Amino acid sequence: MSGSSSHAEEREDAVDPLDRIVCVCFSVSLRKLVKFCKFEQPVVATQLSECYGAGTGCGWCRPFLERVFEEQRAGRTPEFDMTEEEYRTLRAAYRADKKKAAATDIRPDPSGDEADGRDPETGDSA
Repeated sequence: MSGSSSHAEEREDAVDPLDRIVCVCFSVSLRKLVKFCKFEQPVVATQLSECYGAGTGCGWCRPFLERVFEEQRAGRTPEFDMTEEEYRTLRAAYRADKKKAAATDIRPDPSGDEADGRDPETGDSA
């Protein structure tokens, strides 16, 4: 073991690439997705959601699920082009951006008085 190697790098190397988590929300690994594709033979990428709910949580993994689908369809084993730490960091940023966007996307409540054209304070018709 060299002095320049970190423990995190060693753990990353020890993990089988197929055991990497693709859908963090539902802990769906690449191995589960590959098996699902092999046995269920999905026709479209969205069918991967039938594999333990993959892609139905925050949505971050959907592009990766599409890539898994395409790679499997082409007869190749899908691979990640980033470390698990990079993947989780980018997902955290995605979720933060999504949360911020949701907070600024304020829409009128259609069940409120504004929906029927009345003034919400007086109840008078506009």
